[in-house]
Amino acid sequence: MKTRLPIVLVAMLAIVSLVVVGCAPEAAAPDEGTTAPEEGEEEASTPAAPEGKTYNWTFLHEHPSGTPHFNYCVGVADALETATDGQMTMKISAGGEIVPAYDIAEALKEGVAEVGWGNAVSNVKLLGPVGYLLTPTGLPGGPHPIDLLAWYYIGGGEEIANNIWGDWGISVGAIPGEAELFCHSNVKLESMADFKGVKFRTMGFWAEVLEDNGASVVSISGSELYESAQRGVIDAFEYCPPAQNWPMGFHEITKYVGVPGIHSPSWISYVLVNHDAWNALPPNLQREFKDQWKVGVIDHFLADWYQDGVVMGLYEDYGTEIVRVSDDAQEDIAKAGLAICEKYAAEDATFATVWDHQKAFFMTMRRATQEVAPQISMFDYID
Repeated sequence: MKTRLPIVLVAMLAIVSLVVVGCAPEAAAPDEGTTAPEEGEEEASTPAAPEGKTYNWTFLHEHPSGTPHFNYCVGVADALETATDGQMTMKISAGGEIVPAYDIAEALKEGVAEVGWGNAVSNVKLLGPVGYLLTPTGLPGGPHPIDLLAWYYIGGGEEIANNIWGDWGISVGAIPGEAELFCHSNVKLESMADFKGVKFRTMGFWAEVLEDNGASVVSISGSELYESAQRGVIDAFEYCPPAQNWPMGFHEITKYVGVPGIHSPSWISYVLVNHDAWNALPPNLQREFKDQWKVGVIDHFLADWYQDGVVMGLYEDYGTEIVRVSDDAQEDIAKAGLAICEKYAAEDATFATVWDHQKAFFMTMRRATQEVAPQISMFDYID
């Protein structure tokens, strides 16, 4: 079976200095009492898919076709087909094409498709408030993308995610995301006082913070944002990182782009697989499937991250005014996020367990990213 995982992992180490992100697991030690095969004996091979049998899966995506998040998954599908010599394929279905964008988990459980985009925040109705921690989009002052990716792959996050998703699906990979734009808006939002009376589209804990500061919060899907902003149904909204938002054309119908994304510094969506479909997949294809999603972190996530910088230049060239949220407001937002997490931890045992686990992990990661790593660069002084 062909895989690029060992090579790209070396590249990941050099690029993001995260020693163990996506490392392939070490081979398990043999059970006691077993012996190595004698010379001339063939070692038992891992069960593989039956000769000639193919596995053609459908991936239920949350986002529209043609956007970076959609293309990310298309790229993984192409790599998977190549790596398995066509034995496994994955058709990517755009958000809303087969099921509503926020009903993917239910559809997977019912067997509508084999795999899909697992957004835990949009599934709080199924998972409870802990969904806000599993996919911290809209978690004010939350972790850095690399911190969150490390939590999933080396910090025990994958096991925690699977315990919580339970019967809805099996998490076999993480699709990481960089910081979102603070907002697209037709009102200038620099301080918390500016939100009073603003009709703002969002979700997650950020919605609670905005409501506490006088905003009127609306929750609608990404496909409805352009028309809603154009018609004045909403004054402002947050959606995704710059590279995802640019092809949506939001700059055509809003005056301002807000930065930085303190309300949602990172997020993870889970690669959720139907239980029966996963159990029917031979072990060698299960491994290849998981490996290709890890490879996607290097091939697609880092490319999207770089493209965010490119797109910020496009906004400037277009004439969109880029508004920076004040430092005081950012501090208030981060403290509000902490207060909400502590409130939910006091009310919900599952939330408290995950919160305690994440706090310990992220505080340790921050020793590396905030204390050891320099915060000042020569590039800060280039005109």
